[in-house]
Amino acid sequence: RTVIGVFFIYFLVRVTLHIRRKLYLGFMGDLEFIQRVSSLSYTELLWMILLSSFATYLLLAGLYRFFMASSLSMDKNAEYGKLTQVAYEDPLTGLLNRAGLNDQFDIYDNEGSDYYIINFDVNELKKTNDTYGHQMGDELLKCFARGLSSVFGRFGICSRQGGDEFTVLLRIRDEEAISALFKKLDDKLDSESKKAALPFPVRAAHGYSFRANFNTIHEASMAADQHMYECKHRMKTKSE
Repeated sequence: RTVIGVFFIYFLVRVTLHIRRKLYLGFMGDLEFIQRVSSLSYTELLWMILLSSFATYLLLAGLYRFFMASSLSMDKNAEYGKLTQVAYEDPLTGLLNRAGLNDQFDIYDNEGSDYYIINFDVNELKKTNDTYGHQMGDELLKCFARGLSSVFGRFGICSRQGGDEFTVLLRIRDEEAISALFKKLDDKLDSESKKAALPFPVRAAHGYSFRANFNTIHEASMAADQHMYECKHRMKTKSE
C-alpha cells in the first residue's frame, strides 16, 4: 500500500506539471482568452480560481480513492489466498491435504475428466518412529513427498491424506506409462533418501483404479486401496 501511495503522489506531480505546461503554452498563444481574463473583476477571478481548484480537488480525491480501493482489494485477495493455502495444504509436506484432495475430486468429476486414482502407503513409518524417533519419521514422509511431487506432479495432483497415506489423481490413461512412472519414482526416492541421509531407502506400496470404471469416487478409491494392500502384502512377503 505504501508503494501505491508513493506512485500515486508521483503520478499527481507529473500530471500537474504537464497540465500547467500545456495550459501556460496554450493560453499564452490565445490572445482572445487573455483579453477575456483581463476584463474580469477580482471577484470573478477569485470565483474562477476557487471553482477550478475545487474541481481539481474532486478529481484528485476520486483518483486517490480509486487507488486506495484497488490496494485494499489486492490485500484482501492476498489474505484470502493465504487462508486458502493454509486450509488446503498439508503443513509437513506442502502437498494438498484431504480437504484439498476432495475439492480436486469434485473439479475433475465436474469437468468430466478421465483420470486414475493412485493410493500410496509409505513403508515402515511406525518402525521408523519407534526406532529412530518421530523427527526421522517426518523426514521419511517429506522425502517421499518430494519424490512423489517430482515424478507425478507434472501429470496430476499429489496429496497427503494423513499419516503414511498419499493419493495422486493422474490424467494419464496409458497403464504402461503409469508403470514407467512407478519405476521412475523408485529411482527418485533412492536419490532423495541419500540426500536426506536416511538409513534405508524409502518405498511405498501402491494401487490404482480408473475413475470411469466406477459409479462413485468412493468405489474407485476403495478399489485402489484394495490393490494397494495386495501390493503391500507382496512387498512384505518378498522381504521375508
